[in-house]
Amino acid sequence: MAGIRVEDIAKSILSGETDDKILSQLAQSRRQQKVFKLEIRFNPHEMQRAFLESPSRFRIVCAGRRGGKTMGCVADEVRFAWEHPKSRCFWVAPVYQQTMRAFRMMVDFLPPKVITRIERTDRRLWLVNEAMIEFRSATDYENLRGEGIDFLVIDEAAYVAREAWEASLRPALADRMGRAVIISTPRGRGWFYELWQRGAARNDLFMASFRFPTSANPYIPREEIEQARETLPADVFQQEFEACFLEESAGVFRGIDKCIKGEIEYPSPDGNYVIGLDLARTTDYTVAVVMETGRKHVVYMDRFTKCDWQTQIERVAALSRRYNNALILMDSTGVGDPILSEIDARGLEVEGYTFTNQSKRALIEGLVLAIEKGGITYPHMEALISELRVYEYEISTTSNAVHYSAPSGFNDDCVIALALATYQSDNTWVRERVKR
Repeated sequence: MAGIRVEDIAKSILSGETDDKILSQLAQSRRQQKVFKLEIRFNPHEMQRAFLESPSRFRIVCAGRRGGKTMGCVADEVRFAWEHPKSRCFWVAPVYQQTMRAFRMMVDFLPPKVITRIERTDRRLWLVNEAMIEFRSATDYENLRGEGIDFLVIDEAAYVAREAWEASLRPALADRMGRAVIISTPRGRGWFYELWQRGAARNDLFMASFRFPTSANPYIPREEIEQARETLPADVFQQEFEACFLEESAGVFRGIDKCIKGEIEYPSPDGNYVIGLDLARTTDYTVAVVMETGRKHVVYMDRFTKCDWQTQIERVAALSRRYNNALILMDSTGVGDPILSEIDARGLEVEGYTFTNQSKRALIEGLVLAIEKGGITYPHMEALISELRVYEYEISTTSNAVHYSAPSGFNDDCVIALALATYQSDNTWVRERVKR
């Protein structure tokens, strides 16, 4: 790396900033390395080309749904891995299902002759030049700590925890002077928005930002976009299709942050409590939300997984007794009905709520109203707040019916448990909504 002083690189790494001259010289030294030739069939559209051709070390890309950001990054990571033998490349997405989608795209994109090994269990590709591309979930971001990274893609970064970037991934780029492309549709004004703003202000060799709507992709029919404009709420369309950063994410719940108040509380001798209970089915979580009915404040939340039914029943029963024999409202659909009977047999007060498309919609819309009106409060519970932020709805194109759910790969157990507790705490507007 002739011309680049070690002390300059060390200084820039420690400060978190990198001098443009150092970056330019580093790029030149890399171009002088032996480069393997690989022809790939990819014709980027104009907006993809803009961020793909950028020389910036950190590129922040905010784009509408189906705008082509993921495919562009697949091509970009392949290019980097091929031009840098023995490099270590990462692709990080919020949840496992999203990493698998990118993994399959990468395998399909690469000519088979350049792949020496595919480790499907670990989602890892090895190329003939000894470069490695690994796909990881940000769910347990502590597991992202480890060896340095030469090239990083963070997919749907707005849904990735701030700590995953700041505590795990950004430091992993330091010792190798690694590059990163951070892409997402917008969601509120969290760390992805802050980073995008910083890149837009700098627009230099260190960092640059890009933004383009879904309509920038010439392969998306115009009539499809117009249909979405007509059927979706204006703020949802602005966020998801026009890639606009809104003050608050265009999801189901509004006023989430305003309801974050107070702390976890021990039971008061004269306190009146209810529990909303959502039982785990297979890989999801059992969640019990305890709410004090006078202030409509969540005083405790128990969230656990991989427990047999008997253990779950005993844990919920103990929680109810701890909070003055709190009344339990639980999802009694399917396997929930015999569980309800067993809890009832233990002398606890328990009621069932049967879920249908209509009753679930009513329950969720009751919670929407409660949060919007500030009718309930809860401490800063990361799992609960994260689920509230990403919760979404879909409008059927055939019946115009609204369906509420968590995005694919995410959980909604905390949301359901909170909705049940809110209903049971006797908020008038919630019960009226459910009775309609």
